Amino acid sequence: MKKFTLLLLFVSAFFYQRSAAQAVSVKAGALLSDWRGEGINTLNSLVGLTGDYITRSPYIGYYAGATINIPVATQLSFEPGINYSQTGTSLNGKFGIKGIDFLNAEANMIQQSIEIPLMIKADLGSGFEVMAGPQASYLLNSKLQVKATALGFNLLNRSFDLDGNFEPLNVSAVAGFQYRLSNGLGIQAMYEHGLTSMIKDRSAKVYAQSGRVGLSYRF
Repeated sequence: MKKFTLLLLFVSAFFYQRSAAQAVSVKAGALLSDWRGEGINTLNSLVGLTGDYITRSPYIGYYAGATINIPVATQLSFEPGINYSQTGTSLNGKFGIKGIDFLNAEANMIQQSIEIPLMIKADLGSGFEVMAGPQASYLLNSKLQVKATALGFNLLNRSFDLDGNFEPLNVSAVAGFQYRLSNGLGIQAMYEHGLTSMIKDRSAKVYAQSGRVGLSYRF
């Protein structure tokens, strides 16, 4: 119930601002996300002991959302928004005999979040725009998905709920650029850098980061 109430407040505040905006944009795209920090350094050390058998890699997810544009100067505007994103990190393992792999294992830590970016955007002319600002993220759920296959057969496919291990609210810094065509279509690239630790365990700090590429359309 608390999650639903907070989400409702976010959405209400976002659309309340629409009356002051000159333009509304929608956006969607792919993202490459990973974690950093002391906890991840420990994980990397353990993975390194396995040689080539287990590797850690960024997680490929997606995002979608909308923004409103509120002019504050001739070429400067305030652009709050609301996004849905799917981020995480991945572990992959391959075990073989005489060079023949017979078991593949994959574990994805996947988080679904509602994000509230509060961006300042500068119009550089000729369709180019740069933007930066803080972003608050509210965690909807956090799951560990584990899969294992051998010779093409599924041996394991389970999902574990890990909501209790992560902070529900996090803050990031976001920056990026966009090229917008005259028809309203835009191509954008963004980078998110986590500022607050994601996990509740205070003994180690873990931060989110992601790179995003997508399309937007201004109405």
